[in-house]
Amino acid sequence: RPSLLVHKISRLEITAGAIEAVVQTPEGCQALLDLDVGKEDHDYLADILDADKSGACDIGEMIDGISRLRGEPRRSDIVSIDLMVRVLQRQVGEILSQVRTIPDFSTFC
Repeated sequence: RPSLLVHKISRLEITAGAIEAVVQTPEGCQALLDLDVGKEDHDYLADILDADKSGACDIGEMIDGISRLRGEPRRSDIVSIDLMVRVLQRQVGEILSQVRTIPDFSTFC
């Protein structure tokens, strides 16, 4: 059944070690270059793809990560990241302010 096979493949996890090993081979390096992933990203690919730092990534995360690495960064990429970081900073500040109002936590912050 093809749909079951696709489901099984999509759930496969690739360890960071396996990614690092593939990147060190000439074939793996060439495949990444053929996908327009810059050589400067090859050594960090396992860390980049393992965004949640679980030690592995699934096929979907791998495809998404590699597709985002393709080509040169655009100014819009940088602006988008800057805006996301600003939102996160504001949200963390709000959370910290609320945590500081909790009596038991005020001594820790």
